[in-house]
Amino acid sequence: LQISQHLYFPNNTFGVVFAGLGEAPGYAAFSFVATLALLLGIKSYHRWFQKVPLILFGAAGIVLSIYFQADHMVCVDGFNIPSLWYVGVIVAAIISAVGVLFGIYVFKNSKAENLILYVVTLCFIIIVGILLVQGVKIIMQRPRFRFLISEEGSLEYFCSWWQKGHDVKIAFPDIASDEFKPFPSGHTNVGALLIPVVAYLPTMCEKIKVNARILFYGAFAYTLVLAVSRITVAAHFLTDVS
Repeated sequence: LQISQHLYFPNNTFGVVFAGLGEAPGYAAFSFVATLALLLGIKSYHRWFQKVPLILFGAAGIVLSIYFQADHMVCVDGFNIPSLWYVGVIVAAIISAVGVLFGIYVFKNSKAENLILYVVTLCFIIIVGILLVQGVKIIMQRPRFRFLISEEGSLEYFCSWWQKGHDVKIAFPDIASDEFKPFPSGHTNVGALLIPVVAYLPTMCEKIKVNARILFYGAFAYTLVLAVSRITVAAHFLTDVS
């Protein structure tokens, strides 16, 4: 709690920008993986029971990446501009397009037999990671720091990361449910998706090996910066983003 109080800086540009766009690289990475699956289904496999699942997953993955990215960008936990949802869709489509183009580049410079294991592994990590985070959020219902310091809240309602905030949530039925879902941090989780994506990428694509360390440490540093940004806008405690 003390760390959050010291790092909190109301309406700081750094925190607001990362609230709206911080997840973008993670969603671009998901579009990248989905593109690989789509291309594998179209060009590398010929039996329908191999082609169809890969194509459907790839296409759905790109669409969902744009949808969730746009939704999170304009929602209250992002830029809080729901009326400009179409702007979110446009920006999300552009960001996802970067992931798609990179996917095409990697596909052309990699062997299909190596890519299929890479895609399956990353899909498992991404899907399980997102489901686990959302599941824990629903179970724990920890009050966000910004709720505690709001007019309705109080620091007396603070819950440690291992404590459930169900009773506090029941006491404030009119408060949005998202105010009780900070643990673990969804932003940090999506941002951290970059790490496994770039960690194994050099083993798939020879042309990227020379930049392997830069990519890995860059992804790790970005995740740390994103985590700090979430604390500065009172969206999370340190234990939420750890």
